[in-house]
Amino acid sequence: MNLRKSMIPKAMFVSVCLLPALALADLKPDILDCDPKKAARNAAMDATIGVSGKCDGQKVAENAKEDAKDRIDDKKDDIADKKESLGDKKEDLMDSKKHSKDHDEKKLFKD
Repeated sequence: MNLRKSMIPKAMFVSVCLLPALALADLKPDILDCDPKKAARNAAMDATIGVSGKCDGQKVAENAKEDAKDRIDDKKDDIADKKESLGDKKEDLMDSKKHSKDHDEKKLFKD
């Protein structure tokens, strides 16, 4: 019974400490994303009060460049996969034609 009483507060403490961390982990990508809207807001803040965030036009451009590279790489991978798939289908077709031709030749010699 003593063990159970001592474990409950520890478990509650751990859960109270972990829940905010898990919630922040879910929100973190949204907070860190730098898009044109955030860059414009930061530029306006810099112009009005002299303080801005880390998101600016240069960072937006870098993110757009990386996104474009990722999309191009994805398309290249898709094309390579399709090419490989077509190569496999071609080999299968050639093998089936060869097998069919061998079978037809054997049939001719039998007759």
